[in-house]
Amino acid sequence: MTARINLPEAKYPDELRTSTFYRGLLQSLEGRPEVQAVGLGTSAPFTTGVRATANVRDPASSAVSPDAPTDAVEHMVSPDYFRAVGAPLLAGRFFGEQDRLGGPLVALVSQGFARHAWPDRSPIGQTLERDGRRYTVVGVVGDMRGLSGVGARGGGLDRAPQAAVYFAATQWPRGAMTLLVRVSGEPSLTVPAIREAVSEIDPAQPIYDVRSLDDWLDESAAQPRVTTMLAAAFALTALLLAAVGIYGVLSYTVAQRTHEIGLRLALGAGRTQVLWQILRGGLRAVLAGMVVGTLGAYLVGRAMQGLSFGVGAIDPLAFSIVVGLLLLSAVLACMVPARRAASVDPLTALRDE
Repeated sequence: MTARINLPEAKYPDELRTSTFYRGLLQSLEGRPEVQAVGLGTSAPFTTGVRATANVRDPASSAVSPDAPTDAVEHMVSPDYFRAVGAPLLAGRFFGEQDRLGGPLVALVSQGFARHAWPDRSPIGQTLERDGRRYTVVGVVGDMRGLSGVGARGGGLDRAPQAAVYFAATQWPRGAMTLLVRVSGEPSLTVPAIREAVSEIDPAQPIYDVRSLDDWLDESAAQPRVTTMLAAAFALTALLLAAVGIYGVLSYTVAQRTHEIGLRLALGAGRTQVLWQILRGGLRAVLAGMVVGTLGAYLVGRAMQGLSFGVGAIDPLAFSIVVGLLLLSAVLACMVPARRAASVDPLTALRDE
């Protein structure tokens, strides 16, 4: 469950008061039996973070490393933030009670940031610089999909995980934070407990934008879902038009060849033979079109790859389903004219001619 809190600067003018409020809130919620983990962050998963420059320092010369990436998404988080969102610790440690105001400045980095900044050595103990402050890297956490920066189309599952740097909220308190609570039962049942915990510390302090992570996930996937549904609707319409077109063309062809079909039947051709001949003629054109269409679908798929999460330009399952539907539609569209051709009465066809 998540909730946003924005402490007014008039009532919380300094970092100490801000830190005291949030520390009391976390302690109050941690004591509840249904709460498994509770954390604070400047943003929730699937939402935007702040894109900033975090310079990587060369430990040998204390100079900024020219080849290391400096562009990253930054987040201020509490010690249990990663437990609340389920992010794994890959090296080092999480933030702890020792990381407080006035103590040595520390930071955690994502796996992607560490891989590019220090490809040939351990990131633990390395130095970052942010706004003139130097931070020691004490841990590496897994990349989290959906944590994107401002100016990168926001967060979302359609975005690849981006390099991220995490600073301890206990060392850099912010008035505006997002509370994240992992619970063992129904998340919505925790809302009264959250409001009560806030009121116990400051009865006048409101919380807003209260929702579960499932709600954040639905919102993050809303636009790609709508776009995909529209594309599917157009695709089904195109499939229907193609089937009607195949049926119309083949019906016209059968009507034009009625005398020929009647003559073949009169000379001893079997009705099954006539049926398969008409089907082969129709499906031959369909298969040629499917080859061209598959190539076109690959090219279009590369251009629209970001609209479907987890589906690449070539997805074997998706392509197999589409090809199967097209083939089934083509067979059904060809079958009616082919059966009509096979049921032609030779005498009637020759007499009419």
